[in-house]
Amino acid sequence: MEKKNVIWFSRHQPTATQLAECEQRGWNVVALDQGIELGARNIMDDGDVYAIGQALLGLAAEHNAAAIIGVWAAPMQEALARTAQDAVQKSEWSGVECYAAWNVTRPVEGGKPVFEHRRFCAVGRLAASALRWSK
Repeated sequence: MEKKNVIWFSRHQPTATQLAECEQRGWNVVALDQGIELGARNIMDDGDVYAIGQALLGLAAEHNAAAIIGVWAAPMQEALARTAQDAVQKSEWSGVECYAAWNVTRPVEGGKPVFEHRRFCAVGRLAASALRWSK
């Protein structure tokens, strides 16, 4: 099976379990440092959503990535939802596939964050046209 490049999008390094799933799916994680930097950025307003979204799409194009995987904050998820709304209007999908990490463990209130990866879940696509509301 030929491996497909994917962009990592999270403020954290991927876990061993996440990397094992990537291997199983035939995914090759590329631009790791850039994806971590983008995932660590504060999202203060729609301009930040636009900038991060454009940067992710740029990385995906530069590395011929089939998907963007990791952790999607609510304002970034909104852009994925807009891509889906656009697809309904146009009757065709566009953009880069996106997957979110499923964490099955919740920490005790006030406790140290705990992460136990279950699997990557398809959560939509990111397209430049969906970022138009975030300028």
